[in-house]
Amino acid sequence: MILKINEIHIYGYGKLEDFIVKNLDDLNIFYGENEAGKSTIMSFIHSVLFGFPTRQQTELRYEPKKLAKYGGQLIATFPSGKAVIERVKGKSTGDVKVLMEDGTQGGEELLKELLSNMDKNLFQSIFSFNLHGLQNIQQMKNGDLGKFLFSTGTLGTDRLLATETFLQKRLDSLYKQSGKKPLINEKLAEIKLLSQDLKKAEQHNDQYWQYLEEKETLEAKLAQLQLQTSELQGHFTRMQEWKRLLPFINEENALQDEWVQIANTEFPNDGISHLDDLKKMLIPYENKLGSLTSRIKDLENEIKNSEPNPELLAHEVAIYTAVENLPLYEQLKQESNQLALNLTELHMQISELQQNLHIALDESMVKNSDTSVFMREKTADAQRKEQRLKEKKQELDEQFQQTKQDLEEMEAQIGHYNEILLSDMEREEVFQQKSLAENRSQYEKELAEIQNQKRMINNLQIQETQQGKLNKRQSLLQLVVLTGIFALLAGWGFVEKQWVVFAIAMAGFLYLFIFRNRKPSARKGDFQTELTTLKEKETVLTNKLDSTLTKSLDSIVQQLAEDNQLREKQNILKIKWDQRNDQYEKILLSYELWEQESRLHHLLLVDLGKELGIPNDIALTYVHDAFLLIEKLKGVFAEKRKVRDREKLVLAELLEIEVRIRDLAKQFLLTEPPQLQNVAYLLRQELKKHQEMQIHYESRRKKLADLIDEYKQNLHEKEQLRQEISRLFEQAKVESEADFRNKGAIAERKRGIADRLNEIQRQLASSSISLIDREELKSVNNPDQQLNLLLGQQEECQQQLMNLQEQLAEVKYQIVLLEDGGTYAELLHKFKHKQSELNDDAKIWARYAIAKDLLSKAVEQYKNQRLPKMIKKAETFLRFLTEDRYIRIHTPKEGSSFVIESRDHTLYEPNELSQATSEQIYVSLRLALATTLYEKYQFPIIIDDSFVNFDHIRTGKVIQLLNQLQGHQILFFTCHRHLLPYFNKGKVIEIKEHLSTSMQF
Repeated sequence: MILKINEIHIYGYGKLEDFIVKNLDDLNIFYGENEAGKSTIMSFIHSVLFGFPTRQQTELRYEPKKLAKYGGQLIATFPSGKAVIERVKGKSTGDVKVLMEDGTQGGEELLKELLSNMDKNLFQSIFSFNLHGLQNIQQMKNGDLGKFLFSTGTLGTDRLLATETFLQKRLDSLYKQSGKKPLINEKLAEIKLLSQDLKKAEQHNDQYWQYLEEKETLEAKLAQLQLQTSELQGHFTRMQEWKRLLPFINEENALQDEWVQIANTEFPNDGISHLDDLKKMLIPYENKLGSLTSRIKDLENEIKNSEPNPELLAHEVAIYTAVENLPLYEQLKQESNQLALNLTELHMQISELQQNLHIALDESMVKNSDTSVFMREKTADAQRKEQRLKEKKQELDEQFQQTKQDLEEMEAQIGHYNEILLSDMEREEVFQQKSLAENRSQYEKELAEIQNQKRMINNLQIQETQQGKLNKRQSLLQLVVLTGIFALLAGWGFVEKQWVVFAIAMAGFLYLFIFRNRKPSARKGDFQTELTTLKEKETVLTNKLDSTLTKSLDSIVQQLAEDNQLREKQNILKIKWDQRNDQYEKILLSYELWEQESRLHHLLLVDLGKELGIPNDIALTYVHDAFLLIEKLKGVFAEKRKVRDREKLVLAELLEIEVRIRDLAKQFLLTEPPQLQNVAYLLRQELKKHQEMQIHYESRRKKLADLIDEYKQNLHEKEQLRQEISRLFEQAKVESEADFRNKGAIAERKRGIADRLNEIQRQLASSSISLIDREELKSVNNPDQQLNLLLGQQEECQQQLMNLQEQLAEVKYQIVLLEDGGTYAELLHKFKHKQSELNDDAKIWARYAIAKDLLSKAVEQYKNQRLPKMIKKAETFLRFLTEDRYIRIHTPKEGSSFVIESRDHTLYEPNELSQATSEQIYVSLRLALATTLYEKYQFPIIIDDSFVNFDHIRTGKVIQLLNQLQGHQILFFTCHRHLLPYFNKGKVIEIKEHLSTSMQF
């Protein structure tokens, strides 16, 4: 049984709404923080597969708080294909719908069939484990840890350990061999005391004990008589069975005697029916062979009468080719007509071109004309050059007139300038006036400068006087301060005998004396000398200014500037005249060059005209246009020749097609119509007729071959049937059909005897009388007599029983009277009541003891038969997880626990190992249980954060082990992000990413 979950779709379950996870792989890691919904998803998977928890159960139902639809669906793969399992709110466990890949639909019954009737508790015990199992390991007492691991390896949970513990507690609460407080121990003590009191009372009642002895005697006789009655009833029943079997035994003996006589008869199984079948099968073959013979003769006659004309068929390609050329024939006729029209059009074009040339050129003249590309370029260049020469002549005429007009205008302007310019004498006089005016200005500048220097010297004299007074005051103050300082230094140096300091102070006094006696500056006398010199210069300049003209310098300069401007314009105009005159001379020279080039070009045009065969007047003006017309005329003549050649070819092809079709018609047609199309149609029809005859001919020949093969096949099969009949006779060792049937009747009787004997043996085997008893009863030939005898003995025993029962009732009555008489009766009643309570408690104790014994036997049977396979797989997992530190898991012969063997062959109880190693053992047992004892159920293994106590090495090993598991899908749920790097990124499903938008907010 294989189950793989491909897709999870939660409509509403707990706080998850519209939660979808698709494309689940063999290993899937669901990651989410606390309260992200991991437990909800696991519960959802259990609920869809096995139903929602009922309200009476303690499991959470995870009903959505909002208005979301309760439930969802799983898409899973089973051996029979994919199935969509949907469970929504409905009855107590919900309404489930199952839709198979092939369209099959169903409900709970189909789902149970798909799950092989697996229930929820067993699924959770075997294929789903979480942190609680590991927490149980942490909470176990030392003595119970081994038992817990054994229970886990047996059922997947601790239910075996819990059941065993529960039974032992109940037994201990009822009875302990050396206990006092258990219930049975207390009642045994009470009964012992009551027995002692009762014996004391019995001493006062001897008659009571006599009745008790009589009662016991009667009860013993009654039991013996009941046993005898039971034995008589058994003999009676046995004899009745013998009476029923006796006819079968007699019949068996008779049949065995008959069997001895025919035991050696050999005959094939179902020989008669097989012979009848073979004979029936021969009849159709004989009929069919007769029919085939007749059909073969008829078909041979048809073949002789329907043979086609082989010569016509041999010309099939020629006929098809000729007929298929009809469209070409029509096309060629149309082309011939079109070619005639084209020739007419070409004649018209030739006439039109000759008219445009105004020359009647025949085809030979045009053909000899040079119409090469070189000539095209020469004529085009010549015509373009003729046009350029004309344009050049026009341009020279325009330039000559314009240049002549410009020269005349410039000569008039130059004469005007000569009239208004100053003469040379007038210009000399103006220059002298300008020189005087320019010197006056210089004198005025020099005079202004002298006056400025005088003012500066006066100001310096005043500043010098003020600065001298200020310097005198500052020098006096510096002298006083320095004198004090040097005096102090000299006194201190002299007193302290610091002669260097004293020498420095003396040097300072000397410097002050020299500075004080320095003479004042002599700059004051220099200022007076400079003032005298400046006054003298000022007098000389004043006299020069008085002697200069009084005319304005600006007017003189303006007059000279205007005259210079006019002279400059006149010079520019003269330069332009010279340039224009040069152009005039060049234009005259260009005229001469143009006339020379024009004469030479006309000679070239005349030569080109002669080569083309055109007159001079056309050559001088339109040489290239004439070339183009001649070139086109030459092309038209060429096209005319081409059309004529094509017309000859078309006419030849038309004649060839017609001759070919006419020849075929003369050979194969009785009459030949005049129209070629009709001839081709008749040829095609005649060929088609003989082709159909050929097809029918070949078909009949093939059919004849098939009929012959079928005849041979049927003849062969008929012979095989006859051989099969001969083999039947050989097996029965007879030679004729009559002997075969007689021997078949004997064989049929033999089979009937065997069947009857088998039936009798079944009747005898189902009887309660064994074979040994039958041997003993062979001597009983009259069972009715024995039955009557046994019946009388039974009646006698019944009468004795009634008598004993009456005597026992009387004795019991007397005992009751004695017991009701006083204290003894009360003690006895109390004693009996306590005995009854003790018996009830003992029965309860016995039930628990039997249950514990049965559990122990079941565990022992499991240890001997199924546990070794699981332990071997668990050892493989444990060695892998512990890196061969622990190599064996031993199960003691007595008890339900495990012993672990280390690499150095030391044995450990589970409680002697570390917590992490105990958890590794737990994981190994759980995985081994799912993959061995329940290997036919390849259901998903659901693991919820079961490795959080492992270090990184142990975690890596257990993850590696999960990756290596084959045959089971793994759904691993965790809230620890540090575990994610151990897995491929593509296998991690973050629950938060699959939540709907509304849930994330």
